[in-house]
Amino acid sequence: MGLFGTRFGGFPDKLVSEFLDGSLFSSLNIFSFKTDIRETDDAYIIDAEIPGIGKNKVDIKVEEDTLTIIANVEERREQSDESGYYIRKERKMGTMQRSFSLEDINADKIKAEMNNGVLTVICPKKEGMRKSGKRIDIT
Repeated sequence: MGLFGTRFGGFPDKLVSEFLDGSLFSSLNIFSFKTDIRETDDAYIIDAEIPGIGKNKVDIKVEEDTLTIIANVEERREQSDESGYYIRKERKMGTMQRSFSLEDINADKIKAEMNNGVLTVICPKKEGMRKSGKRIDIT
C-alpha cells in the first residue's frame, strides 16, 4: 500500500513515482543521452551512449562550430496477446538530441563510428588551432 492508500486509487503515489523517475514528462518525446568529451592537441572526441539504436537511426550535423547528434527511437507498440502486456514502460521513445559547441573544428574531416551502443565522433581541429600550453610555477 502506498503513502496515500487506496482511497485515491493510487493516483498521488503514481504521480510522485512518475515525477521522480521522469516518465511523467515522457510524452514530450525529447530526452537526452550521456556523453564523455575529450580534447587532444588535434581533436575533440565525443563518446555518446546510445544503446539499442542502430547507426541508421542516428544523424550527426555540423553548423559553424556546433555539432549536433540526433537519435530517433521508434515507438514500441503495446501488446496484449499471449505474450503479455506492459505493466511498466521505462524505455523512452522519441528523439534524443545533444548539441556541442566546439571551437575551430574541421567539419570535412569529422569521423564517426558506432560500437556496442557507444557512438564515437572524432572532430579534428583546424590546422594552426592547436592550443599551446605553458606551465606556471607557483612561488
